[in-house]
Amino acid sequence: MKYPLLKASPLSNKSGGCLLLLLSFFITAAQAQTAQQAFRERQQAHNLVAAAHPSTSAMPVLAALDISKPALVDDLLDDYLSSDKADFTLIKLIRVLNLSDEYDLQITSAISASGVPLWLESGEQNYIYWSENHMIMWLSSAWLLDEYHNKATDSLMRQRLVHFLELKNSYGFYEFLSPNYFPYTMSALLNLADFSRDQTIKALATAAVKRLLTEVLRATNDLGVFFPAAGRSNTGKYLNAYTANHSKVINVLTGLGQTPDSASDGSAFISTTDVDMTSVINSWSAVENMSIANGHSITSPVNNSLSRQDKVLFQWSFGGYFHPDTWSDTFWGIDDYYSLEQHQSFKDVATPLRILGKNLTPTFTRGSNLAGLNVDIYKNNSVVLSSLENHYGGYMGFQTWPWVATVEDIAIWSQSGEVKSFNSRGSQTNNSHLPKVIQQDNLLMAIYWPNSEINAGDLFGPLDTDVSLHWPTEKFDETRENGRWIIGRKNDSYIAVFRGCSSKINGEYGCEGNRGRQLWGAYVGNSNTHGNYQNFVNSIDNASYYNSLDFHFSCFCNRYHVRITVDGNKIDHYWND
Repeated sequence: MKYPLLKASPLSNKSGGCLLLLLSFFITAAQAQTAQQAFRERQQAHNLVAAAHPSTSAMPVLAALDISKPALVDDLLDDYLSSDKADFTLIKLIRVLNLSDEYDLQITSAISASGVPLWLESGEQNYIYWSENHMIMWLSSAWLLDEYHNKATDSLMRQRLVHFLELKNSYGFYEFLSPNYFPYTMSALLNLADFSRDQTIKALATAAVKRLLTEVLRATNDLGVFFPAAGRSNTGKYLNAYTANHSKVINVLTGLGQTPDSASDGSAFISTTDVDMTSVINSWSAVENMSIANGHSITSPVNNSLSRQDKVLFQWSFGGYFHPDTWSDTFWGIDDYYSLEQHQSFKDVATPLRILGKNLTPTFTRGSNLAGLNVDIYKNNSVVLSSLENHYGGYMGFQTWPWVATVEDIAIWSQSGEVKSFNSRGSQTNNSHLPKVIQQDNLLMAIYWPNSEINAGDLFGPLDTDVSLHWPTEKFDETRENGRWIIGRKNDSYIAVFRGCSSKINGEYGCEGNRGRQLWGAYVGNSNTHGNYQNFVNSIDNASYYNSLDFHFSCFCNRYHVRITVDGNKIDHYWND
């Protein structure tokens, strides 16, 4: 074993091979278990699965078990050299380096000869170093390469890394609750927690990864399903409950959900870590009703200790690209310091946005901001309702999920924009206009009222302002409609969605944007909260709603007054134009 960290670990198998691991598994299973012992058992079991199905994703496990697979390492290196997301592969190579002596020369010589910058350089056109998951993957990999192989990037590397880790421990994650990205952020943090020689970095990374996973478990139901309202994700992560990367991580960590039949990128990291996850595992609860605060205000001076060039990148990490409060730093970074005019992320938008400059319409830029957001979470065993608290209603949205309901293994959410099949909308959900969402326990209200620029087409439009509902009827045991309510049951878990209308568009439940303002809502329950399904249906039969637009002389403005009441739970709101 290469480093002392894993010498006493049940994962260490240099001398005895898989037979010793299997024997250890059965001995451990026969003993009374703490949460940590049960976690170690799941790690061992998952590693046996990974060893039986070798792949590039499983390579960290194979390295930990001393199973020689140089051809798979070559495949990883080929991907590292050819992909514009090289950092996704680099974190696996770094873990392999730290779990086995076998591949040192193979990996380090290829990385050195690749010419891939380990941090952003002027004129870069392909690699992304600034979104949260990319930032920590590059920083952690560069740091560990320098610690063990003297491959430093620059003198500011440690300052950036410590600053990143301190931000996460103080304010949480900008890409909060992201089923797509949390496994990669987790993996980069685990590399530091497991292998860094710097005790400050090791401790900060350990605390950060525990915070990350604890928040994930807040929105995970008793079936191990994780369909949260989130900053930055993609549609595919909400269409299947058990085969995704994040689902395998959750199962190895907690035992909830379905046992994976192969390793994923993230599960190979969680199953080879020595970090004590007791506090994380014990944090999971079948019942939650809480808010998670993430980030800080966009004008907070949290990055003022950094050089301007690094401050720009950290602002981009929370989506502060062309926001009115950050746009001048952005153009300085693109034009004057980093020369990113031809970068894939900016070449199509930088010129028109630069022309607008200070006249840049906030409607199209504020919605990318992830700083200072709160997530409301209601969970009762199999049902979860989560939402972004009052997040830029009326503004264009970028890759965020404003609200999601989980009913056992089904995800339900609404989305604005052109109505297509949810399987054909592309991987990233960009709402033409975000709803203002207000959640109170197991009831929420989602109000759609696009800013005037959305319809005028100032920069990107005019945009389609239809609103539709992801409702996979075939996954429910039964579905019924009651006026503008649609009600569904899966086993003993229930949901009702109040729609802006009772029609369909291209086969999907949806309402045309020419209706202007739209009131939507969602209500969840199960046998614990309502007894049987008929009681839940009766609650919806007796529910009420109200919406009107009136002119008020007190503010000399129009007020959209909306209200939904179910089972005595009432949400009443005025939205001024």
